[in-house]
Amino acid sequence: MKISYQIFRFVLKFEKKVNVDIYPSFLLRSILGKELKTLGCIFMDRSTCEDCPINDRCAYSYIFESIISKDNDIIKGRNRIPHPFIIKSDIDNFKLYDSFDFDIVLLGSAIDYFPYIYQSFIFGGEKGIGKDRIKYTVEKILHNGENLLESSKMVKLPKIKSFWKNESGMTAALERKITIKFISPFRHQKNNIIQKDVSYSAVLTDCLRSILLLSSFYGDEKEFTEEKFDFNKFEESKIVSKKLVWKDYSRYSARQERKMSLGGLIGEMTIAGLFSPLELSLLYGGEIFSIGKNTGFGLGNIRLIIE
Repeated sequence: MKISYQIFRFVLKFEKKVNVDIYPSFLLRSILGKELKTLGCIFMDRSTCEDCPINDRCAYSYIFESIISKDNDIIKGRNRIPHPFIIKSDIDNFKLYDSFDFDIVLLGSAIDYFPYIYQSFIFGGEKGIGKDRIKYTVEKILHNGENLLESSKMVKLPKIKSFWKNESGMTAALERKITIKFISPFRHQKNNIIQKDVSYSAVLTDCLRSILLLSSFYGDEKEFTEEKFDFNKFEESKIVSKKLVWKDYSRYSARQERKMSLGGLIGEMTIAGLFSPLELSLLYGGEIFSIGKNTGFGLGNIRLIIE
């Protein structure tokens, strides 16, 4: 399995302090969707993208609607594929900020649409956020420590893509102590129910599911299956400590015209013991691409501390 990706860190500077009264990743996603549609859609009179004659070539449709082709049978029962972007933010809501930063991970061909994403956040800053419409500027865009902004309006693209690869070769297992920090709510679903507690194998299962799904569309894995992975060997005895609490968030869905509850688990889990190359690959992939349900809304952001 292999997935191409790039991570861009945006630094936004507000004209005055702003109180972010909704979860930041929900706000950033809303800015991106609204401005990207204004920028990229040439048939604004159409109610949906499904019947648009250019939905396979439109930046907005590809990035934000991610409609699945009718002749694609990789995943049955879905009309949309996972979005080719992931927004990550460490910022808490209901606090005052004069600036904040966030990461956006772009997958596969979405990397080529980066100028559209950059321009969308520029337009969002010119219009402002919140009820007071407080404006912001994009102060920096960092990629591997390098600022891609050459001027206030010019941005350069990195020439070399990054890749996540499955490293499950013949390398021996390694002794490690790993703390998994759940930065944004982790929503693990079992039997169609979001769980209020999770095991280590549940975390690994969701790492695998995320990677398999993304690799099916933005990588080289075309067989969407979990059967060939034996999770029984991932011992629950590896858990040294677990401090997870449930935190509720909600957002208004314009598509469904109602509030959605998007609560999940935050905190940390420490595990120790021998880790196979497959385990480490899955955990690294989960850190890059996020895990669990609703990662498109910035949920399931994890960070690894390895000793």
